[in-house]
Amino acid sequence: MKFISLFLAIIAIDAYAFTQNRVYEFVILHTNDHHGHYWRNDRGEYGMAARKTLIDKIRKEAALEGKETILLSGGDINTGVPESDLLEAKPDFLGMNMIGYDAVAIGNHEFDKGRALLDRQIKWAEFPMLSANVFEKSTGKPAYRQSFRKTILGDLKLNIVGFTTEDTGSYYLEGDLDFRKVIDVAKENIHSYRAGADLLIAVTHMGHYSNGQHGTRAPGDISLARAVPGFDFIIGGHTQKPLFKPEIVDSTGHKLYQKLGIKNPTTIVQAYEWGKYVGRMDVRFINGKYEVLSYKLIPVNLIRPGFDTPEQQKECQSKVRKEWEVVVEEDGYLNPLGYEVKQDACYVGNTQLHQDSEILKMLAPFKIQASAELDKVIGHFADDMKGRPGSRVTERYGFPIETNLGRFAAESICKHKNVLADVCFINNGGLRIDIPKGFVSYNDLLSLMPFNNQIVSFELTFDELVSYVKKLLVNVSEISHLHGLEVYLNPPSPGEGRRTPSMSKIRLKSPKAQERARNSGKLRIATVDYLGAGGSKYPDMSLHPSYKGTGVTDAMAIIGMFEHVKKRELRKDPNTPRDLLKVNEEYVANIQSDRDYGEQHHSFRWVEK
Repeated sequence: MKFISLFLAIIAIDAYAFTQNRVYEFVILHTNDHHGHYWRNDRGEYGMAARKTLIDKIRKEAALEGKETILLSGGDINTGVPESDLLEAKPDFLGMNMIGYDAVAIGNHEFDKGRALLDRQIKWAEFPMLSANVFEKSTGKPAYRQSFRKTILGDLKLNIVGFTTEDTGSYYLEGDLDFRKVIDVAKENIHSYRAGADLLIAVTHMGHYSNGQHGTRAPGDISLARAVPGFDFIIGGHTQKPLFKPEIVDSTGHKLYQKLGIKNPTTIVQAYEWGKYVGRMDVRFINGKYEVLSYKLIPVNLIRPGFDTPEQQKECQSKVRKEWEVVVEEDGYLNPLGYEVKQDACYVGNTQLHQDSEILKMLAPFKIQASAELDKVIGHFADDMKGRPGSRVTERYGFPIETNLGRFAAESICKHKNVLADVCFINNGGLRIDIPKGFVSYNDLLSLMPFNNQIVSFELTFDELVSYVKKLLVNVSEISHLHGLEVYLNPPSPGEGRRTPSMSKIRLKSPKAQERARNSGKLRIATVDYLGAGGSKYPDMSLHPSYKGTGVTDAMAIIGMFEHVKKRELRKDPNTPRDLLKVNEEYVANIQSDRDYGEQHHSFRWVEK
């Protein structure tokens, strides 16, 4: 007991290392879920070069006001863009070095390609990558750096600790790491995290779930703040949500707060994804208590919705000039927005950032190298693969027919190692081209699915899945391509013509999924984020407690399917592989449409009377 009292006394003494009655002001900048987006998209949005321009500008402005700035990330640097994935995200890590990140949480996608790559990435990084809840199974010791101490403004001590979502262990295949429960680890160590720190910051890759309702997923930031009082700030990631105002969890009445003399609630933030926004939080600290002076998400060259094409941009600029005419008065030019309005007004936030030339110079060779890699052959289609059916190509009773390429895409989503779903949906509009038989490159698949949609998942009981499919049949006019499910439809009466079909029954294809359904278990459903959030009149699942982004894009799922087939066939007989072709001294998967995705595999079937 004496030891505990002494320990708490040491903490209390160390916690007041700041100068009494001095006012400290600083800025926390943050991003999360970068997912390989080091280069701007083809509309000129986001990208690390524009992000650096914005962050440098904020740092300069803050310094002039006597403020210091720290830059943090909620993790998931890896996975999502082929130009990054093919280069092991090296341009992304080097770009983060140039931007000047102070600390980064280790996300679940940092483990996608195994520990050896993560170890290399940690060496590339000039900033600490943190996770306090990942341990070596063999020794029980921490596998990665747990925390990072930073002193700002002379003597204000910040301790930054990292956490990784504990469900990473459900698909991490190497088996040598223990992803422990974050809340248990934090409870055990909260005293040591706070020791000697004026403020405690968690950089987390756990997710933001409304009111802490994470459903079947692992606990997120709100659950952590409620269960373990003592964190001043949580800089989050994983669910890829834009929090335009902070979430406040106030546990200042908790006995631990009172013991340690902590006067602050927990402020939780998250900045969406891909570097689309940079979060900025201005903080004032005096005598152990902080105040958030302001908070905002600052867009990085995001184009206003509805002004995507050059023609729409031109129309926007024309309207802007008419609506925000510069008014000439005796004392000069006045502008309603406070600055000169040109084409910038067509951007979210009315600002267009130039790209930093130094980071562009560094990134450009990687972009060129990746473009060459994208031309490489990764697979082979033995038959013509039809994408979206033409308007005149219909099945009986006037309903569009599924396509072999659509079914292949849906299965690709289900089979990706970071998704592993029972049932997958994709809409017809998400497939942009047909792919003729022959060899297939990365670029072919990016042309098929050019929108860079993220795969999302959610979990339903069988009865809930039945209700979901019924809503699809009523609301959705275009064909859905499915995997993992057979839907039997009652045909219309003679002469009735096309109508909304009634469903006779549905059947899960997987025996394991059937077993879970019989035992009232949860089924994992996956689709693209556009449909998951209610696009094309699909049921909106975005507020479902188990709804989660996977960080995998639709195109990357299809690319992964070729690798999945290749590995499966090589395992059957490494010496005489089946359904593989040799190209450039390597085997590539050969997809036989008629056998694997022909009419016998239709998901929608008519019950003949």
